[in-house]
Amino acid sequence: MFLFILSILFFSCSEKKINSIQFKISGITDSIYNGSYVFLANDELLDSVQIVDNRFDFMGTVKSPTYSRIFIKATSETKWFWLENTKISFFIPDHDFSNAMVKGGKAQEMANLHYTKNESLFRSIDSLYNVYSIKVNELSLEEKGHIRALSRSLSDRTIKNTQDFVRTYPNCYESILTLNANRRSWGSEMTDNLFSKMADSIKETKYGKLLKRYLSLHSNLEIGDNYIDFEQENMYGEIVKFSDLKKKYTLIEFWASWCIPCRESNPKLMELHRKYNKDGFEIVAISLDENKQKWIDAIKKDQLEWINLTDYKFNDNAAAIIYNVNGIPDNILIDEEGVIVNRKVDAKTLEVKLESDLY
Repeated sequence: MFLFILSILFFSCSEKKINSIQFKISGITDSIYNGSYVFLANDELLDSVQIVDNRFDFMGTVKSPTYSRIFIKATSETKWFWLENTKISFFIPDHDFSNAMVKGGKAQEMANLHYTKNESLFRSIDSLYNVYSIKVNELSLEEKGHIRALSRSLSDRTIKNTQDFVRTYPNCYESILTLNANRRSWGSEMTDNLFSKMADSIKETKYGKLLKRYLSLHSNLEIGDNYIDFEQENMYGEIVKFSDLKKKYTLIEFWASWCIPCRESNPKLMELHRKYNKDGFEIVAISLDENKQKWIDAIKKDQLEWINLTDYKFNDNAAAIIYNVNGIPDNILIDEEGVIVNRKVDAKTLEVKLESDLY
């Protein structure tokens, strides 16, 4: 019986053709006002319908299982799920999108299985967070430390469960999506190991191609290593090669128009750029923006006079992958020999170094 169940799970996790030519989502909600618009969205689709008698329906076609979301405009409530050419039921209890119950095709079955493996851990983490946030002023330092340690332990267990899921069911959309989402935190060695176990058909999906690109670009550069060259587009649409820009000291600054800490640090960096640029200091700012106009507007508003580049690929920015950027702001300081001399350097430390070495 156990082997029979395993065979069913393996089969459901394998890529196969879907006989149906359309998807039909039948949604039920017991708490959202009739007349409200519900939206269905993914990379290729944006559709909306009104709720009538606590129900809503979507119909259409997708080329392959597609990670999608349903949400109500003007709220942060949303539910991600796998959209496939099959019948899909969608129930939203008490306006709680995060706990919406979705039943559909094979990809969604595996997503539901993945969730159940960590469901109890998620609840425990939420409970700890609630206790901490409500009683934070009443807890002793020892109690706070105990809660943080327990929370880390629970988080570590969810990571292990998730890695085990990908390892056990490598040939499904949920696994390739999960692996791509965790590639930075799991590291290139673990990611490459899990990716190598996947079928070619899964590697050729959208997320598989992103992983191939990531693994081909990613490096574990450290202070003392030589830089890796790259090229990206400036705000005028010209392709610029980093190696053509190096000075005595070059700071590769990773930022984005939507990153508040990045924007707050720009004035001090601009002050240093204006003071030391003539003596051989350059800043090459790599933006993780996807929207060109928002990027350009931020450059103009912050009066950024240094070199600005991007490839409009958000976390898949090639330079960010090469230099293992896991969050912004981040930066890399490179000397005239092309050696990395510092990482995540703050403005004060940078100023001391430039003042000492350039004068």
